[in-house]
Amino acid sequence: MKHYLERIEHFDGHIVMFRRGDALSESVQRTWQARFKIIGRNGYVTKSLRTKKYEDAYAAAKSMFFRLQQMINDNASINDHSFVRAFSCVRRIRLLLLVFVSSIDFCRVSTQS
Repeated sequence: MKHYLERIEHFDGHIVMFRRGDALSESVQRTWQARFKIIGRNGYVTKSLRTKKYEDAYAAAKSMFFRLQQMINDNASINDHSFVRAFSCVRRIRLLLLVFVSSIDFCRVSTQS
């Protein structure tokens, strides 16, 4: 079975829209997916466009491509982050701030003595 049931390239191959050939639903019921080649990043980014209509999928893919490209230009992360991972980062930053503030307080106390 083919991996791509339908495959359409846009922007010189930077956006490849496709419907998966290995999905269980009928071909017209399959949602569109997109694979993006983002300039300045190695590899591809694959996302679901969450629609079955080509026109809506194309608009979503174009919007997503420009948003991802802008994120790379701004040095932002385009990887999805889970809540647990984000919360863990916040906890670490909070702990570092507490250590930093307490070290400032310690320096004030030692200079006043």
